[in-house]
Amino acid sequence: MSPRVVLFDAFGTLFDVRGVEARCAALVGEVGPALCGSWREAQLRYSWLASLMDRWEPFDAITARALDYAAALHGVDLAPEPRAELLAAHDALPLFPEVASALSRLDDATLGVLSNGSPAMLKAVLGAAGIAARFDHVFSASQARVFKPSPRVYALATNALGVSADECLFVSSNNWDVAGAAAFGFRAVYLHRSGRPEETLGAAATATIPSLAGLAALL
Repeated sequence: MSPRVVLFDAFGTLFDVRGVEARCAALVGEVGPALCGSWREAQLRYSWLASLMDRWEPFDAITARALDYAAALHGVDLAPEPRAELLAAHDALPLFPEVASALSRLDDATLGVLSNGSPAMLKAVLGAAGIAARFDHVFSASQARVFKPSPRVYALATNALGVSADECLFVSSNNWDVAGAAAFGFRAVYLHRSGRPEETLGAAATATIPSLAGLAALL
């Protein structure tokens, strides 16, 4: 059975977060790559901790807290202006090279974004990349007041669209996100950008592809 809906994670899947790393290096020098790596790790860790503690904050607030932690960790006194510039970098990330052509091959499918990003972040980054019109739906974890991989986030799509989980194909480059989506019942596709193996959590991807260029063949 062909999926009725194709859903995409945003950051790291459609959008290349290495765009933030470049700004880090430009603004804080040689410590930039390490700081940015710690920032991304803390951003994810804080979202999971907030979910476990049942203490909701939008992803942009989580992202700001994570940046402050990473700067302190690396001994960087981040002034307000470069701090604001780094946070704003998430609003104008570049697309991965194959994204536009891959989306153009899915004209007959209902497309959506399902992301931890806040509505403001998603509106900004999709608009800046010129692909907002390609998506019929944009689902933010803010609507569920919890972050992926909580089943409540994946359920945003099934509840809103009136479809079952196995009628949805979900694509992510984050292996923990793939595990969460598969556990929920989505037909999860691991976009293997990072080179990391799939998580061994008993919830396996339906398929693994090296780039979005191979997605249309799965439909």
